[in-house]
Amino acid sequence: MFIKKTFAPQVISACIALWLAVVCFGCENKEPYAKDGHIIVACVDTAQANLELEQAFKLAVGLSQPLVNRDGAPFGITVVSLAIQNTPADAEKGFERAVDMYSPHVIVGGSNIEQALPMSRLAGEYKIPLLTTLASSSENGMGHTFMTSPATAMYAESTVHYLLNNMKLTSLGVLDDNSNPFTIEISNSVRQSYALSGGSELSHFSLQSPDEFAKGVKKLARDNPDCIFVATLDYELSEVIAELKKNGYKGVLFSGAPLDAVEPFTNKPVKLDMPVYFIFYWSEDYTGEVNRSFLRLLRKESELAPSERLAISFDTALRLIAALKSSSGVTSPSDIQNALAGLTSMTGAAGNYCFTSSQTLKSCWVFKLENGALTRQAELTPQTAQIH
Repeated sequence: MFIKKTFAPQVISACIALWLAVVCFGCENKEPYAKDGHIIVACVDTAQANLELEQAFKLAVGLSQPLVNRDGAPFGITVVSLAIQNTPADAEKGFERAVDMYSPHVIVGGSNIEQALPMSRLAGEYKIPLLTTLASSSENGMGHTFMTSPATAMYAESTVHYLLNNMKLTSLGVLDDNSNPFTIEISNSVRQSYALSGGSELSHFSLQSPDEFAKGVKKLARDNPDCIFVATLDYELSEVIAELKKNGYKGVLFSGAPLDAVEPFTNKPVKLDMPVYFIFYWSEDYTGEVNRSFLRLLRKESELAPSERLAISFDTALRLIAALKSSSGVTSPSDIQNALAGLTSMTGAAGNYCFTSSQTLKSCWVFKLENGALTRQAELTPQTAQIH
């Protein structure tokens, strides 16, 4: 049950603007700190991501009643939120501040890898489990960190499987950004997977500076591979498409951009002149029972619009609740660490998850952007994408 929510703005340093939210779920204790059977969850992310996490926990708790562990003992959840700027330095300071202020049992955050990696290091130092949402890395599962989004290798192998087996595109060009470690990791994973799967890399350009954007796109277009995979997130999709069109490229564009990058094209349809594809981890029209419940509760109890990040945040909350329900006598962060490590599978709004000691595996969906709308092309499971 949603019992209480209070907000009080504070400033904790010149670098971090703290917007503190306290939300209590599932028990009669209205104090913002843990008592017996009451778990403190600290959300450390941007203000918008924290808002989505608070709503996600509210919806997940509502769907998961009653909150009792495997011994039948009830437990409750308190959510405290600390907003940070989207930088590694702020992520570190926010993590440490949350620990100092609230002594949380678990920290949730890391909607991108730039936040998640420094927070993961601190999770190991403080021995507090960290649950991340959309952050994805080959280092998934490191130490005390549990990533809800699939590891980068799964994204890469799913992409390559679809290009080679579904679309029969044998030559690949890749554009990435040398200043962004996340895009380099995606780029390297896609390139390696493509080579191992029998495709050929026709062209690759790694941006060293923003000045090289036009030069890089021109090189890729002139090399004319069957498909160009764009790993960089620092340019609007419209910029990439416009530059490719200017250089006469007529092949397929596969974008590593997140779902919200598509909104400008769906809000105002434009002529693309080339097929544009994406892979996302959530689909609003997915007919799974949990997703239907998530959307029903969201429309009933929240003003937030459905989104991939909100769905993954909801699944992150479900993951923690499922671990708590399967445990016995959780009283410390190490107990939650063990409970999360022991959870090997679950079903969420974004489909079925399989959790191993090193990564998260789940289905994903390929979409095509055309006529101002996304149309779902295929569902790729870990099995069909030959992921292991």
